[in-house]
Amino acid sequence: MVEKSSRDYYFDNAKFLLIILVVLGHFIQPVIGESVALYCLYKIIYIFHMPAFVFLTGYFMKHTKDHSKSIIKFSLLYLIMQTIYYFIMVDSNYISYSTPYWSYWYLLALVAWHLVFPHVKNIKGILAISFILGILVGHDSGFDTFLSLSRIFVFFPFILLGYFTKREHLVFLKNSKTKYIILAVSIICSYILLKYNLLDSELLFGRSSYVDMGYTTWYAGIYRLLAYSLSILYGFCFFIFVPTRQAYYSTLGRQTLNVYLMHGIVIRVLESVGFYNRFNTYPWYFLLIVISVILTFAFALISKIAGERKAEIVKHSGIGAIE
Repeated sequence: MVEKSSRDYYFDNAKFLLIILVVLGHFIQPVIGESVALYCLYKIIYIFHMPAFVFLTGYFMKHTKDHSKSIIKFSLLYLIMQTIYYFIMVDSNYISYSTPYWSYWYLLALVAWHLVFPHVKNIKGILAISFILGILVGHDSGFDTFLSLSRIFVFFPFILLGYFTKREHLVFLKNSKTKYIILAVSIICSYILLKYNLLDSELLFGRSSYVDMGYTTWYAGIYRLLAYSLSILYGFCFFIFVPTRQAYYSTLGRQTLNVYLMHGIVIRVLESVGFYNRFNTYPWYFLLIVISVILTFAFALISKIAGERKAEIVKHSGIGAIE
């Protein structure tokens, strides 16, 4: 991605707020079965947080001229994180690179999206086609966690949606009274969704076929269409209320990838040592949310400090001058 001389804090803010939701969603996952409130929070988060992240990835692909660098970068990160996760968390005699461990599906998906995107972005009607394919893959059990194939198809429409969205579109929504209508509709939809349990949480992950989730009718794709609609609604509701000015956390928005890479293993380790055994009442659940936010800031600060230290070493070593 091409770095602009003038930093757009709006997107830094959006990225950091989204990574807070990512960590929060993963952090409360082990105990959502113990609390209705946590389950509801978890479900709302999962409706839009990854689609919104993918949307931002697509948005910034406007500035990506050489996708091969991204393909190599995310391929190496995927191999490294799969290996690290295996040695720390997996009790098995063999390591799998064809089926991503936990949250590292996103790295493999990034490889696929950067590989495919340049060749399809100019196809007429590609956005509509991508949504149709995302719905249709749910009818085929062959598209599952293997190479994250299902998720690659299911979330790809948000890459294209981000790519076709312009800055002025978001500005218009932020400055229009329409944003309050979007907020009101989002609140009403949340109430209906949670009261009648219209969507299975598994559907929001994008990794399973309709049959595997218990949707056996021929029109099961309508549930994914509903999920897509809510993801777009909630996503835009999120983006139009993101602050545009520099905030105390703005610079941390540049550290989201490193936070994403770090938090998964830490949560799994905490889970394996019995960390969650004490969290069984609402005061403890609230504390869990607070801890997740603190951890997100901690991961981002560590990443920022490490990056600054690395830059300082490179500067004093003269490597930058050679380049």
